[in-house]
Amino acid sequence: MLYQLSKLPTLGVFLTTKLVYRPINAASKGVANKLFYNEYLNHLGTFGWREQHNIVFDHLVAPTAFYISKTAFAEWWKEISAEDVEITWHNENSWCGFGRIENGK
Repeated sequence: MLYQLSKLPTLGVFLTTKLVYRPINAASKGVANKLFYNEYLNHLGTFGWREQHNIVFDHLVAPTAFYISKTAFAEWWKEISAEDVEITWHNENSWCGFGRIENGK
């Protein structure tokens, strides 16, 4: 039932990404950068209905979402003694990290 009900908020997300975020990003990046969650929602606009519906549904069924600060994320890499760590900001809403761990550690 939740899967079907999640189509309602998906409609709002879908129309907003297709009719607001994608066109404004194409016309004026300066204006687009002032939009809420621009990088993420503009990227979401590249997906079709099915993908966006699955994303919205996934957000609704997750029991808890934990948002980790960059400092806390970097600490995880220190705890495992990773080297050459590179942390980037993915769509300005989540962290992505790469590093190297020597064998035996």
